[in-house]
Amino acid sequence: MVGYEEWRAQRIKDNMDRMKSLGILNLSKKLKPESKRQIAKTLSHKKKPARDDPPRRSTRLKEMPLVSYLEKSTAKKEISVKTVEIHIEEDENPETYTEEQEKLLGDYKAPWTLYL
Repeated sequence: MVGYEEWRAQRIKDNMDRMKSLGILNLSKKLKPESKRQIAKTLSHKKKPARDDPPRRSTRLKEMPLVSYLEKSTAKKEISVKTVEIHIEEDENPETYTEEQEKLLGDYKAPWTLYL
């Protein structure tokens, strides 16, 4: 062992001997009663019975019809990708460029690569 570890082990041993001689080693166990482990009670959640009668309302609104805030879902048609067709007619909206823009675009026959 290294010098520090030997010194530390000796200090721990001395402290344990000192606590035994003073009678405080088991003091905490004597003061603290053994606690019984309590079994956690599982709470059962009871469902409320469904009511057939309408909820209570004020006498002022008694004669008015009940308001329902439920949203009715409508069946949505599933559109398949195969059924969707896109048609772009030729020369419908031709692209026009100035001479300067055409120079910047370059020759379409020249090969070029994307830097991904």
